[in-house]
Amino acid sequence: MQAEQIVPVDVPAILIASGSVAAARTDHACLDIGCLSGGKAMPKFYFHVRTAFTFHRDLEGSVLATMDMARQQAVAAAREILSHSVARGQTIDGRSFEIVNEDGVILEIISFMSAIRRG
Repeated sequence: MQAEQIVPVDVPAILIASGSVAAARTDHACLDIGCLSGGKAMPKFYFHVRTAFTFHRDLEGSVLATMDMARQQAVAAAREILSHSVARGQTIDGRSFEIVNEDGVILEIISFMSAIRRG
């Protein structure tokens, strides 16, 4: 078995640049309306991508109001990535998003294949 390769890349920024994810992002959480209205910064979620042999770390993260919004973003991005992979004849199984909070705790793992089945 091949050793896991860790590749520090900004996956969500790449997805946004390609038009794959339409998400409001900011490095200044308190400029977000959630902070202004509630006096508390909204949480930041990171979307690391894991494959059989690689790990792509999201270095930027996304400021989102809820875990449900993070889950929706991961599912939308997985579907977009899968559609491009299918069009190029690439293998589509074995990839997943690890949704992680600012403390590095994995909150949920979303396999790309499960994104196809979600409504």
